[in-house]
Amino acid sequence: MKIPNANLIVLLVCSLAVTTGPVIAQQNSPSANVKFAVVNFQKIFREAAATRSVAPQIAKLKKSFEVQFKDFQTKLQAAERDLKNQRTILSPEPYAQKQEAFKKQVNGVQRNVQAAQRMVGLAQDDAYKSVRQAFYRITQEVAKERSLEVVFPRSGLIHVDAKYDISDEVLKRLNKVLPSVKVKLPTAGEGQAGASSRKKK
Repeated sequence: MKIPNANLIVLLVCSLAVTTGPVIAQQNSPSANVKFAVVNFQKIFREAAATRSVAPQIAKLKKSFEVQFKDFQTKLQAAERDLKNQRTILSPEPYAQKQEAFKKQVNGVQRNVQAAQRMVGLAQDDAYKSVRQAFYRITQEVAKERSLEVVFPRSGLIHVDAKYDISDEVLKRLNKVLPSVKVKLPTAGEGQAGASSRKKK
């Protein structure tokens, strides 16, 4: 899960301030009145109730698939033992046919396992995406209410006075608006589309 990072922008801003600060201050003195704030997305995302609601649901889905595929594994092991027992009984051609059929069974189960893993991954990504979208929306609302012109990410900043940090307010609203997220498995078609888009990236 990739968290949006604006460190580079912040560092460029800081670098510009160090190298040309006095000139900018003289030429654009009104910039001293810019209303800004900082927000700690990593902390909010980590502590949000909605984020915490995702992990137990993902664990439950994984457990469900594990039980299902363990049953398949048991059946395949039994089929493999049966195939080995028939090796001395069947002639080469019929045995080769049964062996080929067994390989197809194994490949089919492997494909199903991979498909299940993709679906669980997509379900988790979609759930976290809902949290991120709510975070951005609430941050913008707070910025608008306070007439903020700029909101910086807390990461990358060496020191910020607590009065400029709106993280607690954003987290409070996020927990109220989105106390939990329901994890939903994508359909088979959505899973394929998601896998294709990931490969392109």
